[in-house]
Amino acid sequence: MSTPTPAEIAYMEAHPDDSKIANLVACGAVTLGIAYIAVILRIVARTKTAFRMGADDYMIILSLPIFTVFFAFLCMTCHYGMGKHIIFVTDTKGLLVSMTVVEVLYNVVILWIKASILLLYLRIFPVREFKKWTWVMMGVNVAYNITFMVCSIAQCVPINSRWDPSISSVCLNYYAVVVASGVVNIVTDVIILAMPIPLIHQLHIPGRKKHMLSAVFATGAVACFISIARCVEASALGSADSTWDQVSALYVTSLEISVGIVSACVPTYRPLISRVSEKIMRTTPGTNRATDHYQLSATSKNAGSRYGWNKTETSSQSNLRDDSSAKGITISRDYQVISE
Repeated sequence: MSTPTPAEIAYMEAHPDDSKIANLVACGAVTLGIAYIAVILRIVARTKTAFRMGADDYMIILSLPIFTVFFAFLCMTCHYGMGKHIIFVTDTKGLLVSMTVVEVLYNVVILWIKASILLLYLRIFPVREFKKWTWVMMGVNVAYNITFMVCSIAQCVPINSRWDPSISSVCLNYYAVVVASGVVNIVTDVIILAMPIPLIHQLHIPGRKKHMLSAVFATGAVACFISIARCVEASALGSADSTWDQVSALYVTSLEISVGIVSACVPTYRPLISRVSEKIMRTTPGTNRATDHYQLSATSKNAGSRYGWNKTETSSQSNLRDDSSAKGITISRDYQVISE
């Protein structure tokens, strides 16, 4: 971190009321709320299918309290001066300790999110070679996140030299560490997103559905772009007014975590989307006649399927069948029940 020039100090002194604290807290609260909604919808979706809760679900659920603690320490940094000009910081030790906790918790929650995605892959893609590479990525995910956690804690050795300049120390170039973390994060994101696409295209389903499935699993691409933005914003670490300039990076960090949790949950929403689509079709004019002839049964007789379609016949249908038979015309329809 560079030292403010006399002109910069004069500007800060002339603007003592400048504050980004409200915006930072609001951003953290909104992104945390979105993450909670995403996970709650995932749990609801699990109750609508025979696909039971698994390790991937519990992992993403556990990411919520970690994100919550992250938000609490984010608010604590504001208490110590984050979001204000640096000359108004009165407790340097409190600010640096709380920022270190924020940095460590970021890596912990990212580790949890990616582990949840990889565990989901292990459940839905039972291919031996694919499973092997999934576990390799799991190991990479754990290794690099732990490495950057250690770097966050031990930016300077001894650690207390960060807030006590009287102690001689050896320090890392933390800007380089953050950029390296961002690059590794982006590369692993791209690999994890690309992993299931070849398997999806091998499925025996219409091409349109293949593209839709690929798009669902690729929603995490948004998180990749946010990670790139975080790398760009990391330049504020060397600013002479870092407590003011670094706020943008914290916005992006909160958003990245939230989008990561949402991306991990989206592939599990299919049962909810199916239910909503059915209700829309039943209530949309022009679709009632088609849907009135079939009802959703919770006790399907088809093996491996929890839900089945049972045909119901009205008197008008019966008459139509009799009339058509009398004229020698037979209409037959085949229906295929696809198990989830």
